[in-house]
Amino acid sequence: MGPLYFCCGLQSLVDKIAQLNPAYQKWYMDDGGIVGPKDLLLKVWDILKTDGPALGLILNPSKCEWSWLDPSCTDPCPIDQVELVPTSKIQMLGVPLGSDDFVADFVGKELLPTTKRVAEKLANFEDPQVAMYLLRLSYGIIRANHFMRTTPLSQWNTHAVAFDEIIRFTTESILKRPLTADAYDQACVSTRFGGLGIRKIVDHGPVAFFDSWNKSLTQSHESWLNVDSVPENAPTNALLPPKWIVRF
Repeated sequence: MGPLYFCCGLQSLVDKIAQLNPAYQKWYMDDGGIVGPKDLLLKVWDILKTDGPALGLILNPSKCEWSWLDPSCTDPCPIDQVELVPTSKIQMLGVPLGSDDFVADFVGKELLPTTKRVAEKLANFEDPQVAMYLLRLSYGIIRANHFMRTTPLSQWNTHAVAFDEIIRFTTESILKRPLTADAYDQACVSTRFGGLGIRKIVDHGPVAFFDSWNKSLTQSHESWLNVDSVPENAPTNALLPPKWIVRF
């Protein structure tokens, strides 16, 4: 219950900051993101620094970041010991929010190296049935779920294709035989429909992102731009019939 109690205690700070009318304020536990004019953010800093310790929130400037939303601004950070992060390299809670190049590089470094190492071990695992089970439920597309849910696929499609190729190669290595295009399409169908349950990011990524985007939009009661150009009437995971979830 500790995290819940911490959030309840932090709520008083969140409410106090809200009275300043920042353009944006969102928190996940003790990770907060606030957008507003410079003077307002300095007041927010004073609130957190003054009132936070009594509630268990002690600021660590070395773990805080400051960014100018105007990428042409070259002014230094007005708070000592707080890192100035370029607009093109902003990221929050492991989600890259900067330029397309930064996003692609970030996802590639976080996703592909570990996937390759684990895939090699699964391909050489002594029990093929166990290896396939682990690939399907723990080390396949599940490893990419975080980025599929939070980052438009258009920004890291190249890495998604590379990831899918790694999973296909691993599947064929475990089965000890290559698969034709049609055979692999069948393998990517749910086990309930005669497949192996191997899923591809390029198929599920757009729907996974839109599902999270749509639910977050509904919960926040805000107005957002659809950055990934997904039609407003596109189906989400919650709306698709079961057999449509696994293959598009």
